[in-house]
Amino acid sequence: LFSMYPLLTKDHLHVPYAIGMLLLTYLFEQLPRPPMVLQLACRLFIAVAAAIHLLHALISPPDKYPDAWIMLFTGVSCCYFVVAFLAVSALQLIGWHRLERRQQG
Repeated sequence: LFSMYPLLTKDHLHVPYAIGMLLLTYLFEQLPRPPMVLQLACRLFIAVAAAIHLLHALISPPDKYPDAWIMLFTGVSCCYFVVAFLAVSALQLIGWHRLERRQQG
């Protein structure tokens, strides 16, 4: 949802976006507790997203770079996706190695 913010802003859908983000944050807090590292990473991502939203709301982009905030949103979103991909891949490899150990032992 965070990566869609620039598109939703163009259509003036700020309220549905805010409700969706609050709902996702609430649902994240209701899930069973992941390992501490993942929990801290998710909270860090939420804090970064909140900081970028504040930056977008309070400071206008430089005249020289009118799409600076859009590029910031897309760049951070790309980082989120890469970190999520690496985390899921690592968890799959860990699970695969555990399965191999069980079959051997």
